[in-house]
Amino acid sequence: MKQVYLFLFLFVFAHALFAQMNVLEASFSDELNGLSGASTAFDLQEVADGYVAVGTTDFPTGAIRTNIRLIKVDRELNVVFDTTYHKGEIQQRIGRAVQPLNDGGFVIVGRSYNNPFVMRVGENLDTLWTKDELIPGGRWDACTLTPDNHLLLAGWTEIGPAYAGTVQKMDFDGNVIWSKIYDFSQLTDIELLDDGTFLTAGAAGFRGLVMKHQANGDTIWTQNISFSKSEVVYDIDATADGDLIFAATGSGFAGPIAFTGKLSASGELQWFASTGFLSAQSVAVESLGFDQLAICGSLSDLYGFSDDGYLALFEEDVSTEPDFSDNFPEGSSAAAMLRDVDGCLVMAGRSSEGFYFRKNCMDVVNTETARIPASGAFVFPQPGDDHVAVGALEPERLPADYRLFNTKGQLVRQGQLIQTEQIISTIDLPTGHYVLQLLYKDEVVQSLPVLITH
Repeated sequence: MKQVYLFLFLFVFAHALFAQMNVLEASFSDELNGLSGASTAFDLQEVADGYVAVGTTDFPTGAIRTNIRLIKVDRELNVVFDTTYHKGEIQQRIGRAVQPLNDGGFVIVGRSYNNPFVMRVGENLDTLWTKDELIPGGRWDACTLTPDNHLLLAGWTEIGPAYAGTVQKMDFDGNVIWSKIYDFSQLTDIELLDDGTFLTAGAAGFRGLVMKHQANGDTIWTQNISFSKSEVVYDIDATADGDLIFAATGSGFAGPIAFTGKLSASGELQWFASTGFLSAQSVAVESLGFDQLAICGSLSDLYGFSDDGYLALFEEDVSTEPDFSDNFPEGSSAAAMLRDVDGCLVMAGRSSEGFYFRKNCMDVVNTETARIPASGAFVFPQPGDDHVAVGALEPERLPADYRLFNTKGQLVRQGQLIQTEQIISTIDLPTGHYVLQLLYKDEVVQSLPVLITH
């Protein structure tokens, strides 16, 4: 699944207190598209001016078709576009993940009947190509971009009576560059790391599974997760210190059990614990820095009739009650979550009406930096390519220092600013989101989001 945007770790202070959560929410019915009026979003990605989600439409009882639905909303959750693919066709297609492309279009992956399905759409949302016969049976569940501007797809296929996880590298025309099979597994998430290696997560038999791979798909290490039974790891995220956290769901006597845990960079299990919620699923996790993490999922009653979403903030090892808990309105739940460039947690899933979006923004009490006057600097162009410029620097604060961090909290560039407008080279940096930190006399005066595309 799934891009992450760490922001709070860039501020220098010892303790972060969440004073309140400012919440936005929105539901979008399928009835506007002439469909049945209910649908589910399975994946959510951030773009320069908002968020895009993909999923599937519900179909009337007895029908033999489902449709892929793609929605973009702005940062206030107002709809920008809402489109459905294959509407009216006798198809059973499900959109499980979406990957924004630099040309303004998207790649959508999922399932068509019983086969993994890939579709590319252009900037004007027209279908450029579809492929659903690359491997027999199964489903694509995740997709991401590589540093050399190709696609990595993760999912599973059916080989005889068993399942096998699969990863394919593909160009933007849908041509397969290489394909790997990982026996007796199902893959649900893929996470690209800054050194070109990548992680996959899912299940192997009745145990959760996390693997790390070389850029060519060869396995570096494998870690199985077993706490109750039938665990599935749905989401994995790298932390600022280079470790890995994951969200998983297992089975218990009273229903599903939500878990989370942490692995070292070498795959060693550091801790694994239940979130403490009864009859709950854990589907997405985000590292917040300062040994805190956010988990979202759904809560069910003992009979499985309700499926309401939740968001919880925990200390890292989940050994205490959550620092903050937010229950969604009845009938609303989350299937995906990201941390945006502003530090907000944005979730997508379903409500009784259709696609559901929820945005929780945290007001951080920071006594160390609250006394520092704000700077009026800005970064342009956005997105940048080979370089970006920092403008409107205040002469009385020059020379100043800058630090550029990637989304894992790793320092990728630093230097000194001596002019009120100065260019910073980004030609060797991978496409992605960054945060530029400006310092004057060793004090942080401003942190600015930066988007790089090549």
